[in-house]
Amino acid sequence: MHSPSSGLYVEGDRSLLRHIHARTAIAMVGTRSASDHGLAIAEELGRVLTKAGWPVLSVLA
Repeated sequence: MHSPSSGLYVEGDRSLLRHIHARTAIAMVGTRSASDHGLAIAEELGRVLTKAGWPVLSVLA
């Protein structure tokens, strides 16, 4: 990265951050203007992946 972030905001279980380095997590990136359908799909996908044991990360774009 040419100019990486100087900090990281974390809400929730910080022990899950180890998954970032190990590349064993799912990152979800979306849009500020998501449709109702898109929001429903993202919520369901996050729920299913979490129940399957995958840490789900989201950026606060």
